[in-house]
Amino acid sequence: MSLEGVENTRMIRTEHGWTPEPELDPDWPDLVKLRWNAALVRDETGLSVTVHEANYSIGGVQQTGWYSVHLRYGMTSSVSVAHSYDSAWTYLNGIRAGAQAVQNQ
Repeated sequence: MSLEGVENTRMIRTEHGWTPEPELDPDWPDLVKLRWNAALVRDETGLSVTVHEANYSIGGVQQTGWYSVHLRYGMTSSVSVAHSYDSAWTYLNGIRAGAQAVQNQ
Protein backbone atom coordinates (compact mmCIF):
# COMPACT_ATOMS: atom_id res chain seq x y z
CA MET A 1 0.00 0.00 0.00
CA SER A 2 1.36 3.41 -0.93
CA LEU A 3 1.31 6.54 1.19
CA GLU A 4 -1.34 7.99 -1.09
CA GLY A 5 -3.40 4.81 -0.88
CA VAL A 6 -3.96 5.14 2.85
CA GLU A 7 -4.95 8.81 2.71
CA ASN A 8 -8.58 7.82 2.04
CA THR A 9 -8.84 5.20 4.78
CA ARG A 10 -12.24 5.32 6.43
CA MET A 11 -14.53 3.34 8.65
CA ILE A 12 -17.20 1.39 6.79
CA ARG A 13 -20.25 -0.40 8.15
CA THR A 14 -20.34 -4.16 7.66
CA GLU A 15 -22.69 -6.85 8.90
CA HIS A 16 -20.33 -7.28 11.86
CA GLY A 17 -20.09 -3.59 12.83
CA TRP A 18 -17.60 -0.92 11.77
CA THR A 19 -14.25 -1.76 10.23
CA PRO A 20 -11.46 0.30 8.62
CA GLU A 21 -11.08 0.12 4.85
CA PRO A 22 -8.38 -0.76 4.01
CA GLU A 23 -7.47 -2.75 7.08
CA LEU A 24 -4.10 -2.13 8.72
CA ASP A 25 -1.32 -4.28 7.30
CA PRO A 26 1.42 -4.85 9.90
CA ASP A 27 3.95 -5.19 7.07
CA TRP A 28 3.48 -1.58 5.91
CA PRO A 29 6.32 0.83 6.70
CA ASP A 30 5.79 2.82 9.91
CA LEU A 31 5.05 6.09 8.08
CA VAL A 32 2.29 4.39 6.06
CA LYS A 33 0.77 2.90 9.23
CA LEU A 34 0.81 6.32 10.94
CA ARG A 35 -0.82 7.98 7.92
CA TRP A 36 -3.43 5.20 7.93
CA ASN A 37 -4.20 6.00 11.58
CA ALA A 38 -4.31 9.76 10.83
CA ALA A 39 -6.79 9.10 8.01
CA LEU A 40 -9.03 7.24 10.46
CA VAL A 41 -8.78 10.14 12.91
CA ARG A 42 -9.85 12.50 10.10
CA ASP A 43 -12.73 10.20 9.15
CA GLU A 44 -13.97 9.76 12.72
CA THR A 45 -13.53 13.35 13.95
CA GLY A 46 -13.54 15.65 10.93
CA LEU A 47 -10.21 17.13 12.06
CA SER A 48 -7.42 17.72 9.58
CA VAL A 49 -4.59 15.52 10.85
CA THR A 50 -1.49 14.56 8.89
CA VAL A 51 1.76 12.77 9.68
CA HIS A 52 5.17 13.48 8.16
CA GLU A 53 8.70 12.32 8.70
CA ALA A 54 10.27 14.74 11.17
CA ASN A 55 13.33 16.72 10.23
CA TYR A 56 15.16 15.81 13.41
CA SER A 57 18.87 15.77 14.08
CA ILE A 58 21.13 15.19 17.05
CA GLY A 59 24.55 16.81 16.97
CA GLY A 60 24.07 17.62 13.30
CA VAL A 61 23.29 14.00 12.40
CA GLN A 62 19.92 13.48 10.75
CA GLN A 63 17.81 10.93 12.65
CA THR A 64 15.40 8.50 11.01
CA GLY A 65 12.30 6.93 12.51
CA TRP A 66 10.92 10.20 13.89
CA TYR A 67 7.56 11.68 12.92
CA SER A 68 5.62 14.91 13.35
CA VAL A 69 1.86 15.09 13.65
CA HIS A 70 0.12 18.17 12.22
CA LEU A 71 -3.35 19.15 13.41
CA ARG A 72 -5.35 21.90 11.72
CA TYR A 73 -8.63 23.22 13.07
CA GLY A 74 -10.09 26.28 11.35
CA MET A 75 -7.43 28.98 11.31
CA THR A 76 -5.46 27.24 14.06
CA SER A 77 -2.76 24.72 13.40
CA SER A 78 -0.23 22.91 15.50
CA VAL A 79 2.78 20.78 14.81
CA SER A 80 3.83 18.25 17.35
CA VAL A 81 7.40 17.71 18.44
CA ALA A 82 9.32 14.80 16.97
CA HIS A 83 7.76 11.52 18.02
CA SER A 84 8.94 7.95 17.86
CA TYR A 85 6.54 5.62 16.07
CA ASP A 86 4.87 4.49 19.31
CA SER A 87 4.59 8.04 20.64
CA ALA A 88 3.09 9.31 17.36
CA TRP A 89 0.53 6.47 17.39
CA THR A 90 -0.41 7.34 20.99
CA TYR A 91 -0.62 11.06 20.12
CA LEU A 92 -3.02 10.31 17.25
CA ASN A 93 -5.16 8.20 19.57
CA GLY A 94 -5.22 11.11 22.04
CA ILE A 95 -6.41 13.50 19.33
CA ARG A 96 -9.19 11.04 18.46
CA ALA A 97 -10.24 10.54 22.09
CA GLY A 98 -10.21 14.27 22.83
CA ALA A 99 -12.25 15.15 19.76
CA GLN A 100 -14.79 12.42 20.47
CA ALA A 101 -15.10 13.55 24.10
CA VAL A 102 -15.85 17.11 22.98
CA GLN A 103 -18.34 15.93 20.35
CA ASN A 104 -20.20 13.82 22.94
CA GLN A 105 -20.78 16.73 25.35
